Amino acid sequence: MSMALQEVLEISRELWKLDPQLILLEKTLLKLGGDKVVPIPELKAEMLLAKGSLIDYRKKTLSRHYCLAPSRCHENSCFLWLDRKGQGFKIVTGWALSDGGWHQHSWGLQRGVLKETTCHREKYFGVVLNYEDSLEFCDNNLSVDAYPNSPCFRYRTYLDQLIKGERK
Repeated sequence: MSMALQEVLEISRELWKLDPQLILLEKTLLKLGGDKVVPIPELKAEMLLAKGSLIDYRKKTLSRHYCLAPSRCHENSCFLWLDRKGQGFKIVTGWALSDGGWHQHSWGLQRGVLKETTCHREKYFGVVLNYEDSLEFCDNNLSVDAYPNSPCFRYRTYLDQLIKGERK
């Protein structure tokens, strides 16, 4: 692990100790399993505490899509939502348990089937986003800079048109 990443994790760990909502979120997650929460900034703690739940899906698939990238779950979920929202695809965001630790994570849900965009997870705790929250989520997580020469760039253009109300 790089020194910069270690510093970010240490700062995040200290911030988690000071925020009552993050302390409660950590306790909530650890009651569900695992032995640690990887402390990174969580802007949706209030929503997760109010509306979040353990997501127990009987069916789960690992999604395949030409834009999906390892460790890019938020962007991956946005790509799939923009590509499949007309087919009932929803973004779910929250935390996932893997290797004994809870990690901030996003995934999809389509017709009752969990759509994982990175790798196998043991448990999922999160909130299904509505259309407006999905637009905001994608606006915050799809970076034009990340894919300037990629075929995935068209998704950012499409998202911008949705936000402006130019498309549905």
